[in-house]
Amino acid sequence: MLDASCSKYWTSNIITFRQSIPLNLCRHLVQVLLAAPDFEYAQMAGSEDERNGGGRKKTKDRFKSLFTKSQNRPAKTGEQSPLPHRPDKLPTTEQKNIDGTGTSGAQSTTSGVAQSKSLGATNDPAMQREPEGSKSSVAQTVEPPVMETGPGAASTSSPEPAQPATSKVDLPSTGAVGTITPAAHTVSRQPPEPLKPVGELWNEAYEELKDKEKSLIKEYEAAMSQDMSTILCSTSLALGAPEVSVRRKEQMVALVEKKVVEAKKNAWKLKYGDSEVLVKDLAEPVVNLINDAEKFVDGVVSANPYASIAWAGVSLLLPLFLNPSKQAASLATGLDYIGNLIVRSDMRQKLYERQYKVANSSEGLHEYRDTLKELYVRILKFEAKCVCYYSKNQVSRLSRDIAKWDMWDSLLQDVTVQEGEFVKVYKIWKDLIAQEEYEKLSSRHAESINVMKLISENIVGFQQAVTSAQSDTKRAKFIKWLSTVDPSINYSSAREKHQPDTGNWLTQESAGFKNWENVSNSFLWINGKAGSGKTILSSSVIKHLKSSYGGNPQVALAYYYFRFDDQEKPNIMTLSRSLIKQLYCCRPNTPEAVEALYKYCENGQSPDADDLRTALVATIRGFSAVYLVLDALDEYSLEVSERKKVLDFIRQIHRVNLKNLHILCTSRREADIEKAFKPLFPASATGNTDVDLMAYRGKVDHDIGLHIDKTLASETYDDWSEELKMEVRQALVERADGMFQYISCQFDALRDLPGPRAIREALRNLPEGLDATYDRIFQSIKPKYRKPVANILKWLAFSRRTLSVGELADIFILDHDRKPPFDEGDRLNLPESVLKYLPSLVTKASGSLYYTRAIKRSGKVRLAHFSIKEYLISPRMAQGPAKYFSTTETEAHLHISKACLAYHLHLSATILVTEEQCEHFTLWKYAAERWSEHLEQVPRASWSPLATDMASQVLTPSSQNLLNIIRICSPDYYPLEQWDKNFPPAPLYYVASLGAAQLTELLLDKKVNIDEPSPASENGFALIAAADREHAHIVKLLLDRGANINVQEHFRGSALHAAVYRENKSTVQLLLDRGADVNAQGGYVGSALQAAVYYRNKSILQLLIDRGAQVNVQGGEFGSALTTAVFVGSKRIIRLLLDGGADINAKTGISYGNALYAAIATDNIECAELLISRGAKVWPTGQELENEFQRIEEEMEKREVVKLRKFQDDASGYIAAAKAVEREGAPFPDDDDDVSESSISDQSEDL
Repeated sequence: MLDASCSKYWTSNIITFRQSIPLNLCRHLVQVLLAAPDFEYAQMAGSEDERNGGGRKKTKDRFKSLFTKSQNRPAKTGEQSPLPHRPDKLPTTEQKNIDGTGTSGAQSTTSGVAQSKSLGATNDPAMQREPEGSKSSVAQTVEPPVMETGPGAASTSSPEPAQPATSKVDLPSTGAVGTITPAAHTVSRQPPEPLKPVGELWNEAYEELKDKEKSLIKEYEAAMSQDMSTILCSTSLALGAPEVSVRRKEQMVALVEKKVVEAKKNAWKLKYGDSEVLVKDLAEPVVNLINDAEKFVDGVVSANPYASIAWAGVSLLLPLFLNPSKQAASLATGLDYIGNLIVRSDMRQKLYERQYKVANSSEGLHEYRDTLKELYVRILKFEAKCVCYYSKNQVSRLSRDIAKWDMWDSLLQDVTVQEGEFVKVYKIWKDLIAQEEYEKLSSRHAESINVMKLISENIVGFQQAVTSAQSDTKRAKFIKWLSTVDPSINYSSAREKHQPDTGNWLTQESAGFKNWENVSNSFLWINGKAGSGKTILSSSVIKHLKSSYGGNPQVALAYYYFRFDDQEKPNIMTLSRSLIKQLYCCRPNTPEAVEALYKYCENGQSPDADDLRTALVATIRGFSAVYLVLDALDEYSLEVSERKKVLDFIRQIHRVNLKNLHILCTSRREADIEKAFKPLFPASATGNTDVDLMAYRGKVDHDIGLHIDKTLASETYDDWSEELKMEVRQALVERADGMFQYISCQFDALRDLPGPRAIREALRNLPEGLDATYDRIFQSIKPKYRKPVANILKWLAFSRRTLSVGELADIFILDHDRKPPFDEGDRLNLPESVLKYLPSLVTKASGSLYYTRAIKRSGKVRLAHFSIKEYLISPRMAQGPAKYFSTTETEAHLHISKACLAYHLHLSATILVTEEQCEHFTLWKYAAERWSEHLEQVPRASWSPLATDMASQVLTPSSQNLLNIIRICSPDYYPLEQWDKNFPPAPLYYVASLGAAQLTELLLDKKVNIDEPSPASENGFALIAAADREHAHIVKLLLDRGANINVQEHFRGSALHAAVYRENKSTVQLLLDRGADVNAQGGYVGSALQAAVYYRNKSILQLLIDRGAQVNVQGGEFGSALTTAVFVGSKRIIRLLLDGGADINAKTGISYGNALYAAIATDNIECAELLISRGAKVWPTGQELENEFQRIEEEMEKREVVKLRKFQDDASGYIAAAKAVEREGAPFPDDDDDVSESSISDQSEDL
């Protein structure tokens, strides 16, 4: 498109350039300039008078003259047709007609004439009309693109009675395609034909199509008759009878109404696997079509009943989409486009009728009407062809046959091309008439369609579009809350070690695997000894499933790795949440059980195991197949009792007998796991398979051979001879005993040997199995480094998250038994140097499983294999030659806690920590955050005197030791300016917030003040902090030791308030049982009852009422429980309170005075109606009311008083007006939707 400066330049010079530039270019420039939005007609005006007033009209006449004179000139031989043509009139070299057969396009016989091509040329020969008297074998002529207000309208077939000539504007005409010959037409100026109304334009289009396509329309009417018979009984369509248009209109309206009712009933039952939920790609256009058709029936969109002729074809095709497929979804999108055109036809006809009635000129109206009618013809032809094809085929075959029948695509292209032609006419015509309001109507329709695609058929308008966007944000927040675990990191790490063809024996050749993949509710257990490549094998399964079903939205895959070195040790909760997250992200809807988890997310709480299990089952339902891959169950916990919880969980999910579920687990063949899974393998369970890798030794050895081959092919072994490589390969495969980890350890030892003699000697003395391999590695460590290496191994085996290289480097020189325990001067030159002291024992992690703040030297390191940790704590190592490195879990946790405390106390003695120093001393953050976690893992009776003494030093009141802890990691939910804190909390508050029971007992045994306030903290008191952080065991401990149960903090209130805020019903019950004051006022909202109302927790609300809570108690930010319910917009809670005796007209003296006026001020009109229906009264006019309004204006906002005064003057009128605003597209919140200050719609100006 031309910009303003370019447009002006060419406008002012076009007449001059007309004499010197090629004719085709000149004409093309004229067309481009006419289309430019900022075209300056006055630039070409010949006089000042023209520029001041009449320039636009005269300029157009001069442009018209430029057109007509040019086009009247005979074309030279070989000259291309000078003017751009209408796309739908240009045939391609080879075209398909509407029945799919090929026909040759019109060919010119004029020598040397090059035919013009058009991008959008129609495929319909019926649309290629020739001038009267012409033949396809004779050279055709091109009518110039002139829109004439008289007989020049090319779509008319016969002249009409003459009218006086009127002004004309150049527009594309509909002449036949060809070249201009010397005898070709010059445009004749005949008297204009009279204008016609367009009220029956659809009917005219139908009659025109019927004349052209007799057999098609006959078949189409027969198809309609099948549905019409149920409406008209014995009455036939009688489409050829007298008064045909009226009869057709009435019958079509009845047909549309019937089909819309049927489609609306069934559209919400589109099958998605086993559940009746909407398939997004198909549902959106279907919903649009049903909505538009239903609005037509209701008279909302169209006042033109003849549009029923078009809607009838659409409605007959709606049953097509009840069996979803890609082809049906594609056709639905096309039909949605057709429906959109039908909706817009009403606006387009109104635009014509307006000019037809009031215009003094018929300028452009003939072309407008004829082009619109041609569009209608093509729409009806599209519908007729589709309906006829559909009626011939069985419904069960339709989704398959439609993939082969692509003629509807060509038909749709015809419609699209004609729509483009109409738009061209419309764009030129709109410069001549005022029609802005109709463009707004079209824009509103487009907005409505977009909104319906985002939400549902009953939600329209801008306000709901905002709500939908908020819902998307809410969903994203919920997904993030569900789980922070990223299982793809472990999967990617395993794939990096995978060799091509590894695992193919399982995924491609195993009959048991194929049964698991296809049989309903199947279970596969892959088990083998440590280091046998089970994780690599599970990654092959995941890769196979991704490749096989990645493009199928009805198949879902979720996987989970039980890594022994996870930051947060895996359990049923983290497993469930991760699986739910992965599957939920694949669903087009939210199951009810998952929706129930949203409240936990909103309140910062965690659901229990039963809620998660229910949600997981609900999330699995609906897919045609769900595959769960759970790797390394044996790494979950070395404690059999803990591992039993996960095993029971897996069996419970399997026992639900979900037909679409397929579970795969990998682990060592541990006794407890084998016992748990044995009942899952009865002879009758063909889909359940026990894959013992020892029984597939040959297959595993083949995969090991692939691993060895790749290793030997690396640059590290380029100087080894092929003969030596073959010897190494053979020896390692024979001694590996099916263990990949064994191979990795041997290569670490072999690659540093000096030559073939030493290598062959090492091959003759390979260790027997992994235990002997590890013993040899440990024994090779120099004595002076054994203690730091042993310490590092304890950290690597039992740290609470993956450690960085920098942290390991500090651990290497940290010794809590030494004075000082840490000396920065002992640091290694390069942190990475620490790795050379751990040969074959560690590997760099591919990434962090959880988010941690960036640390210098941040490369992550973990044990190379779980078997190393298992050997470190095994009795075998404790009795073997490497027993110096042996440890136990308790010993390791105690060692780590003492090391953390020593490190922290040493640095805190001289440093007030800052963010920069915390990054410099890389272990400090871990030490401050995790020391208590490690110490709590050790029974207090096993604490050494040194550990107890160091813990007491850290918990010294007002000490820098405690202050530094808080500056690094505050126990509060919302720490403010933590690096600027200069005063620590009370020690008891700190440990209660952490949930550290043994440290709490340590302080209580020291007789600390159990009710000591902690003013610099969020919750003020230890008891409130424990309730707020949902540490019920700490709440019980503090109460047992005499804590004041009703102690209050100014913002939070009491412990009972905090428990209600967290919706922790068990803690609420505990506090009430221990004597908490159920009616105590305190905190932001007032009473505990008001807190329960604020969070809309009906269960806790009912519990408080049952235990004596007064429903009319006043106080807090909102005044009373009833006004609080109004503020959160919950009619359900309002009813419960009123049924419980709440005074509906109680005056609060704060906020908005009472519940009814709070509802009006906050635009909760539905709540206001409910209150009025239950007896709420308008305040009597008087000084008391004026005083109340004055107070509200001072405390709140003036605009809210304006609303209240309007309501006071006319309560019923105000309610009616507010509901009218709601109906116009800004609905008030639903019953239990979240309502905040930002989301409450303000309609005061409108009212």
